[in-house]
Amino acid sequence: MEDCCLDTKKDLSVVIPVHNGEQTIEELFQRLMNVLSKYSENVEIIFVDDCSKDGSWKIIRSLKASFPLIVRGIRFARNYGQHNATLCGIKHTTSDIIITIDDDLEFPPESIHLLMEKYYLENQDVVYGVNKNKKVSVVRKQLTFLFRKLQGLAEKYVVRGSSLRLMKGEIARAIIVNAQEFSFIDEFLLWYTSAISVVDIESERLPVKTRYKITGLMRMTKDLIYLSSSVPLKLVTVFGFLMMAGNFLAGIIVVYRRLVLSIDVKGYTSIIVAILFSSGMIIFCLGVIAEHIGKILKVSYKKPAFFESEIA
Repeated sequence: MEDCCLDTKKDLSVVIPVHNGEQTIEELFQRLMNVLSKYSENVEIIFVDDCSKDGSWKIIRSLKASFPLIVRGIRFARNYGQHNATLCGIKHTTSDIIITIDDDLEFPPESIHLLMEKYYLENQDVVYGVNKNKKVSVVRKQLTFLFRKLQGLAEKYVVRGSSLRLMKGEIARAIIVNAQEFSFIDEFLLWYTSAISVVDIESERLPVKTRYKITGLMRMTKDLIYLSSSVPLKLVTVFGFLMMAGNFLAGIIVVYRRLVLSIDVKGYTSIIVAILFSSGMIIFCLGVIAEHIGKILKVSYKKPAFFESEIA
C-alpha cells in the first residue's frame, strides 16, 4: 500500500532510473540530500529499478525504510529501458520542478545547482547538463552525429540532450501520454517546448563500466530515425525521383541516337546492369518503407511502456 505522504505536493523531485546500480545508489543518495537541502526540505527522490540483477532493489527498500517521507521506490518485472524507467518515475512526481539523473555518478549531483541557476535566470522549461569532457569512441561519436543531423532535417529546433535534466513539472508530466514501448524523452520534450537551455558540466570518472554498448546505441539510433522522423521516407522519395529523371534522360538519349542519328545502340550488358541496379534499389526502398510500417504496427499494438511490479 502506498503511504499517505505520496499525495503531499513536494517542492522538488528527483527521478533516478536504476539498473544494476548497487555500487553507487547510496553515495548518490547522500550527495543528493546534501545538494537538495540547500533548496528545500520538502523533496522527493524516486528510484525506478529497471529489473536489476544485483542488490539494487534491496538498497532502495532500505533507503525507503530510513527516509519514508523522501524516498520512493518502483520496481519493474522486466527491463524496459532507461527512458521508460524515467517516464515511470516522472508519472509519480508531485513537484513543480523535476530533475532526472542516472545512477552511475557520471554527472556529479553537486552540478544540479548549475541547472537551478540557469532555470531561474532564464526561466526555461528544460535545462540540460551536458558532459563537456566525456571521452567516447569514434563509432559512438558518429552515431550521435548521424542522429543529430537527421533530427535537424526533421525538427526546426535541435538541442544537445543528456540524462541530466531539469524540467518544469507540467512539461515533464505532459510527455507521459506519449510513452510507448520505445520512448525517447528528449524527442518528446521538443514536441512541447523550445524553451530549452544547456549547461556544460565537468563530469566525474565512471565508477562502474558504462552499460550502453555500441550495438545498443546503433539499435537506438535506428529506432530514433524511424520513429521520430519521416526523413528516411523523404530520402526514398528524392532518390526515386532522381532515378526516374536519370532513366528518363538516358531513354531520350538512346531514342535520339537510334532514330535521329541512326546509330546502333549497343548495350545488352549495360541494360542488364541498369536493371539489376534499379531492382536492388527498389528492394532497398521497400525495405525502408517496411521498417516504418513495422514500427507503426508495434505502436498500434499498444505494448506497455512499463509495468510497476512493486512500489516501496
